[in-house]
Amino acid sequence: MADFMIELTRPIQVGSETVSTLECNEPTLADLDAFMRAQRESDVAAIMKLVQRCAGLAPSLVEKIKAVDLKLIMDSFLPFLPKDSEPAE
Repeated sequence: MADFMIELTRPIQVGSETVSTLECNEPTLADLDAFMRAQRESDVAAIMKLVQRCAGLAPSLVEKIKAVDLKLIMDSFLPFLPKDSEPAE
């Protein structure tokens, strides 16, 4: 069971299935570590890594999420991020 849901404004196509909701688990310390390591590459890479791990989605699916949903996703994960590692807006 997911800890929280993120409703995408632009659903993604996965084969013949449409994904409009990301069912996410609260990040673990390992998830936050992966986020912080990915943040060295870019803030977007870090958010993508967090979505992959917390929503259990393959990288190829997360890459299909539209940019318009980035802020929504960032805001959903913000309460779980250490203060000094929040992505820049």
